[in-house]
Amino acid sequence: MSVVVVNLRESDRGARTFLDVVRRVDPDVVFVVEVDGRWVAALRPLEEDDPEHHLHPRDDAWGCDTRQDQQTVSQQPA
Repeated sequence: MSVVVVNLRESDRGARTFLDVVRRVDPDVVFVVEVDGRWVAALRPLEEDDPEHHLHPRDDAWGCDTRQDQQTVSQQPA
């Protein structure tokens, strides 16, 4: 199982770079922190590949988003 964990930083403007890396690596799980309203919009293209996600944006740098490939995750032993 491959996992990508990223602190997006509220002030970061590198959404395109982040999206390119996630698409190239194609991880089973993506977990990002510091998700705010601006990042919600920036992450929207990932919904095409991983519609199953748990998004919790906040304006105080404590927001997060978890995305997982349901097929791969469900095949992992308990």
